[in-house]
Amino acid sequence: MAKRPRLAAVLLSFTALACGGEPLPPGGGVDLVEPIPRHDFTLTATDSRAWHFRESTAGRLTFLFFGYASCPDICPVQMAGLASAIRDLAPEDQGRLVVVFVTTDPARDSATALRAWLDHFSRDFVGLTGTEAQVDSVQRLFGLAPAVREAPGPGGGYLMGHAAQVIAFGADDTARTAYPFGQRQNDWAVEIRRLLNVAPPVAAAVALAPARDAYREGFALAPAGGQASAAYPVIRSTVALVDTLVGLSSPDADSVHVHQTARENDLLVMRRVDALAIPPGTPLRMAPGGLHLMLEGLTRPLRPGDTITLRLQFRLQGPRTLRLPLLDYEDVALR
Repeated sequence: MAKRPRLAAVLLSFTALACGGEPLPPGGGVDLVEPIPRHDFTLTATDSRAWHFRESTAGRLTFLFFGYASCPDICPVQMAGLASAIRDLAPEDQGRLVVVFVTTDPARDSATALRAWLDHFSRDFVGLTGTEAQVDSVQRLFGLAPAVREAPGPGGGYLMGHAAQVIAFGADDTARTAYPFGQRQNDWAVEIRRLLNVAPPVAAAVALAPARDAYREGFALAPAGGQASAAYPVIRSTVALVDTLVGLSSPDADSVHVHQTARENDLLVMRRVDALAIPPGTPLRMAPGGLHLMLEGLTRPLRPGDTITLRLQFRLQGPRTLRLPLLDYEDVALR
């Protein structure tokens, strides 16, 4: 299971309470102690549509920031600096990046208000909102402390304490750098061009073997009842680099997720794995009691002897289709 990034001291030092912190000295970004994967989450965009972070930003340099439209200094300064630097890029380079702004004040930042505020900087900036609990969950996903609402002032208005850094996700679907409050336009210009020039790892993906029936391995369990099933594929990489499984779906289920079973305090618990690394050369074998796929919301009755179809999306290898036979629980006990 992928570890959540620690709140490293260098990251914590970027958090400004009530948008009133002193800016750090300007310059380049700060390397994160632990890189952050491009975790997936879904919030609501300003056009009222569900917006899936990983799918919508795939293949693009992505700047992620948490703030709010009523912020008096940090948020507008960060957005203005980014917008100015991006406007100076060639149109083709502008299309290679995206800025995502998640409001930490959904009570006041309606879709209309958030869109109007972002349009002061760029009509291309993505604005996302959700419930307070959803936004708090997304901040924790990226190793940030949830925003804190300060006590209201005489007029009823209030400030929000929130993380002040912009997190940058590169071509390898990983954030290795964060940009503190205090970045100037020239700093942004240098860093954006540097990040755009980082070559994606796909160029080094040399095929080890042709994509053949190697994916037609493993098995799934015919459900004893209910609407869920477990699958245990054997996954082989066809490239000479560590690849990442970034998407799963099946016509036989509403959703498919990677889960890891582990023992914690003498209890067996299942936890979802957001990004699964696939090593080159050595097959990744899923097995009962360990790493497995969960198919939830089955769309048809599944019986021993049937076959289920899985669609896997890899960062380097692209899409693959996997078909697994369904076994009875007793058959699995004999394996």
